[in-house]
Amino acid sequence: MLIVGVTGGIGSGKSEFAKALESLGMSRIDADAVGKNVLDSDPDLQQRIIQTFGDEVLDSQHQINRSALAKRVFQNNEVLATFNAMIQPALVRQIEKIIDDCQMSERLGAVILDMAILFETGLDKKCHHVVVVTAPETVRVARVQAAKNWSVEDIHHCMARQMSESDYVKKADTVIRNSDTLASLEEDARYFYERVVEAQKQ
Repeated sequence: MLIVGVTGGIGSGKSEFAKALESLGMSRIDADAVGKNVLDSDPDLQQRIIQTFGDEVLDSQHQINRSALAKRVFQNNEVLATFNAMIQPALVRQIEKIIDDCQMSERLGAVILDMAILFETGLDKKCHHVVVVTAPETVRVARVQAAKNWSVEDIHHCMARQMSESDYVKKADTVIRNSDTLASLEEDARYFYERVVEAQKQ
């Protein structure tokens, strides 16, 4: 089974690229969704996060607001390290289990691992091919502003805690420059699918 890792910084469009591959017939592991499930299913973890980061990460129903938590987590490296130590081990274990289950399924020929922290967790080593999606910073900021209720300052805080574009590119097998339209990105996904995924089947 071919495992394709898809990663990139916030606003790069990595998930849009991964979804385009999914529409071509690949199965997608959405690391964000897995992380949400890990958090939602562990009351002790939720309580530790609230105790560590305070009521500012809660919504009006006293549930963890993921957007507010993300803004808090990306404020500085120390806070990010604290959060990662809490959630990453369980997240990695769950994704590894999903990958193992996929490998046992004879129906799955190729799987996408859509994950922002692919390299940071070491899960890139589970992948046969890694795609990094990049875009100019101004484009990324505009995309995040359109999708989230974040200030430019919050977005830059987040970008500063992620790997630099040059570090992403150094580790990539394929780099997708995503500064154009969604249709253009989908065309890139089709070309990648034909060049890498279909070729693997032959």
